[in-house]
Parts: sequence; structure tokens; C-alpha cells
Amino acid sequence: MTNSIIILPACVEGYANVPASKSFMQRALCAAMLSKGETEIVASGFSEDVYSVIDLVRSLGVSVDLLDGKILVRSNGIQYNPKVDMGESGLAARMFTPLLSLFHKPLIINGYGSLLARDMKAMEKGLKTMGVAVESSNDRLPFKVTGPILPGSYAIELGNSSQFLSGLLMALPLLKDKSVIEVDRLVSEPYLKMTIQVLNDFGVNIIREQNIFTVQGNQRYNSLCYHCESDWSSAAVMLAAGALGGIVGIKGLKIKSLQADRHVLDLICSAGIKAKITTEEVCFERSKISAFQFDATHCPDLFPVLAVLAANANGTSTIAGVGRLYNKESNRAVVIQDEFSKLGMNIKLDQDRMIIKGGKICGGIINSHNDHRIAMAGALAAINADGPVEIINPECVSKSFPGFFQEFKKLQK
Repeated sequence: MTNSIIILPACVEGYANVPASKSFMQRALCAAMLSKGETEIVASGFSEDVYSVIDLVRSLGVSVDLLDGKILVRSNGIQYNPKVDMGESGLAARMFTPLLSLFHKPLIINGYGSLLARDMKAMEKGLKTMGVAVESSNDRLPFKVTGPILPGSYAIELGNSSQFLSGLLMALPLLKDKSVIEVDRLVSEPYLKMTIQVLNDFGVNIIREQNIFTVQGNQRYNSLCYHCESDWSSAAVMLAAGALGGIVGIKGLKIKSLQADRHVLDLICSAGIKAKITTEEVCFERSKISAFQFDATHCPDLFPVLAVLAANANGTSTIAGVGRLYNKESNRAVVIQDEFSKLGMNIKLDQDRMIIKGGKICGGIINSHNDHRIAMAGALAAINADGPVEIINPECVSKSFPGFFQEFKKLQK
């Protein structure tokens, strides 16, 4: 039986709670796993992707205890496991596979759901270049990998994600000798900077000169107490709700975060959104939204939120970076166009651009396609619609924001 949720048009007001950044959390868990000793990760709520990584870390012989507001990781090094499950996390698959390729024995890397449809060609090709034997299912999981990765100098193609490079930067410091990685072009630059920051926090040094990364071998991860910041991707949805329908504030966001989706703040000027920003809180207030141009190449998770804001704007808006959307939980560019057109939104795709003409939003039914970002954007669309919006398969929000709909309805007045 298909599940659905109905969101009524309504004003919103109040403070919203958002979970910890799953991007930082997954990287920190990976680093903690590689740190001998005890690491404490302090964080707010956890998402499904984070729980998947916790299960993954445990499957590699590392102790992980969930306490009130923190995670305790005790590690004495990772242990070989012939079958490893990545859940539905694309980041976990691309970040942990290079680490698992350090073993000299063959192992199977698998996942479930939308992850099995995601293209892993760049990772497969890169691993083979570095001496790893890889067998795949048409460039998709499951993978059979037999290491080890060999140190050396390599030219790597990343495709549409920097996640594989993040995995290499995690793994290569554990080799005996130095490695140099030159990449063809960088995408998701903010996420790569996040990886390097987490590595630095755990005592690992990466030397970067533009697209060339030098990694010394025989480095050691150091255990520590790590404070994980709140999630800007989740915050962007809630703040956009304030801009559309009232006023919404979020406390505890890091304003100068490396998270890509903090660039939702760029809309304050470009779209004329009223905002209050302090070190304690960020608030967006109902505004007459102006048409805007926005380059989301390095923050593609903002696309659904931006599309709904643009549909509420006066004029025609353009969002660049559509090419980053075709290998997400869904074919997100097409899903945004097809599903939100059911609510009367005028959305066109033109090569690497999404063009949205502002206008009336109707009530209706949309399918999330099991994509958490689409489901959350559906709730946004309901705020100023002329009728209720029904969202099919809303439970997919647990991937990044398990309590989203409860939190959203708490704001509705």
C-alpha cells in the first residue's frame, strides 16, 4: 500500500529544529573509525544515512555507542568483512570503497534502493587505475573489489561527484608511501573542502595545489572530541518556508560553514528575501520574492527548494547546474519538472539551466520518487497553493531529516 501525506496551505511561524549535517557526520564517523582509541562525536539528531554509516562502521569491527546527543566510537583499526552494505548512501559507497580496497582480500560492496541505480563508473575506473581489481554490475553496485590500492601518481576522472576523491583522501594517508592525485575537473568543491577540514581535525594532512593533491603515507588519525555542526540542507527548506509563508528561525547554524547549502543565504540579495542573521540564529521572513539567477553547480541539493521559491517569484528565474541532478536519488531534474508541473508550476529544462516562471501554484498530488529533497520541497509548495498538496511516499525524508513533517506541521498556523 502506498503511503502519502497531505499538507494544507498555511502560514508558518516559529523556530525549527534541524538535524546534524549528515555530510560532516559521515566523514567524522569514517575518520573516527580510522582513529585508534575513543572518539566522541557531539551532534543533534541523526538521519537514515548516518545510521547506515554507523551500521557499516560496526560491521568492520569498530564499537559505536549511541548516547544522548553524542556518538562514542572505539576503534583498534578496521577488520576485514567479505560483504559490506552501504545502505542507500551514495557518499558512503564512494567514500568507503577506497578504504575497503586497502584489504588484500576480495570483498563485496552492496547497497539497496536508489543507490543500486546510481552510476559508479568514475570510481570503478579510478580504482582500476590504482591497482584494484573491480567487478561491477554495469558500473553500478554491487562491486567486487580486491585490493590493495597502490601508492603512486595518478590522473583521475571524477565525473559528476567529488565523493570518490574524498574516499581516496581518506584512504591514501594509510599507505606506506606518498601518493599524488591529479583530477580532471572539480565538482562539489565545498564538499571536498569539508573532507579536508575533517581530515585536518583528525590530524591528517593533505597538500593541495589547485587540482593536484599530495598525500604523504604513514599518517595517523588521532581520536578526539568532535562537535558536528547543524545541517544547512535541512535548514534551507525551513528558512525557505519562512520566506514564503511567515517567519522561521533556526538556532545554532554555523554562518561561515563549508557546507554547500549555506549558499541559500545568497538569495537574501538576489531574490530580495528579508532575513536576520546573527551568530545565534538565522531567520527568513515572508517576502515579495524577485526573480533570480542562481548557479547551483556546487550546491545541487538546493535545486528543489530554489524551484519552489522561483515558482513563487515575480518573473522568470534561472538556475544553472542541471547536469549535477541526473545521478541523485532520482533523476532529479526531470522529477522536479514533471512532478511540480502537476501543481501548475511552469518549469523548463534548457541544457544546463532550469527556467521557472513565477505564477499561481495549485493543489494536487505529487510523487516523491523516493527522493527526500522532492518530498520536502512538496511541503514548501503547499504553503501558497490554492489547495492541499498530497505527497506520495513521504517517508523517504528519513534519509536526511527524519522528523521533517512533524517539524514542518509544528510551524503551521
